[in-house]
Amino acid sequence: MEKEIFKNLANKYDSWFETSLGKKVFNSEKSCLEELIKKREGKLAIDLGIGTGLFSKILIEKGYRVIGIDISDEMLKIAKDRGFEVIKHDLKNPLPFKNETFDFAFSMTSIEFLKRPEDLIKEVNRILKKDGEFLLITLNSLSLWAVVRRIKGLFIKNYVFKKGKFYSTNNLKKLFDKNWRILKSGTCTFIPPYNPIFPSFWENIIKKFFPFSGALSFILSKKC
Repeated sequence: MEKEIFKNLANKYDSWFETSLGKKVFNSEKSCLEELIKKREGKLAIDLGIGTGLFSKILIEKGYRVIGIDISDEMLKIAKDRGFEVIKHDLKNPLPFKNETFDFAFSMTSIEFLKRPEDLIKEVNRILKKDGEFLLITLNSLSLWAVVRRIKGLFIKNYVFKKGKFYSTNNLKKLFDKNWRILKSGTCTFIPPYNPIFPSFWENIIKKFFPFSGALSFILSKKC
């Protein structure tokens, strides 16, 4: 993962979610996560690519103790200021934890920058306890957001997603081997990228007719 990608992103990341469109997207993504993550008081979770910890707060609300890893010093500082235990680590390398350490693993929009995401998924299987769960969330290659990001990548130098790889739900499923049981899969956050009026209306319409086209793809799986 390229450190430069995130060098100047830390402050911009949180502030975008304070914009008019960003608030709508945040509320939608937060609702998606709250549905997918079960409440488990006192269990230990690992956030793979914690960033600023903005979405990791949901794990805390669900009762987890959280350790976050990321490659960005700037983002780790913000996450640490939010009270998270953090470790600087590049996800392309083996994870610095013993076998069967965690009850839950979470990764949101991080594997897009890995050349071999399947290696990380194998590592997650190693560090999860038996029947531990892994929620993997990525940017969906079949969404309108992906189209917008690809166009921006053509014209904006050093655009954060210029070299990122997006994944449909079917693409994600191919990364999981026989050591996993997929519990849920799909897409979420159907708000279009042009800041619509009545976002709930548009979410419901797009979800109904184009259920494959949410901004995010997700896989919730259990270690066999």
